[in-house]
Amino acid sequence: MNHTNQPASDTDSTPYNDVSMSCGCCGYSLKPSYEQAFNLVKLQPLNCDQCSSQLQLAEADRLVLDEKLQRAARMGKLAVLILGPYFLLGIVASIYFGFFVPAPFPGFSGVLVVVGIILGFVIKSASEDDIEYSFVLLTHIEQPTTLGAVTTNN
Repeated sequence: MNHTNQPASDTDSTPYNDVSMSCGCCGYSLKPSYEQAFNLVKLQPLNCDQCSSQLQLAEADRLVLDEKLQRAARMGKLAVLILGPYFLLGIVASIYFGFFVPAPFPGFSGVLVVVGIILGFVIKSASEDDIEYSFVLLTHIEQPTTLGAVTTNN
């Protein structure tokens, strides 16, 4: 496991505003970056800005955060798959109806733009959840023991 010693308020990365976290030692509120959220899912700890404790998520919280990050990644891919071709089709239609034949109705290009904005809004709304996530980061995570690992000498 790679242990990182980066503080929770990394200035080089965008803060992950969909979750709030607090230190289990001192109670300090942390706002991790996207990179740090992904690192927490990968079991890489981060340091508390207040007390410098190395912090990790409990397994149940790690699974919740992992699912949230995976859902956001899927919705981002879906947005590219829908809006990318729509954008290209809109450009082709605007050029075709602007230079070669008259538009089917006045304001056709404006309708294409408005439909694209509505599609983007629908995809963005579908990707957000209304649940407030608040995680407590712990300093020591117990690793599960394997059964039968203890041997006795007679």
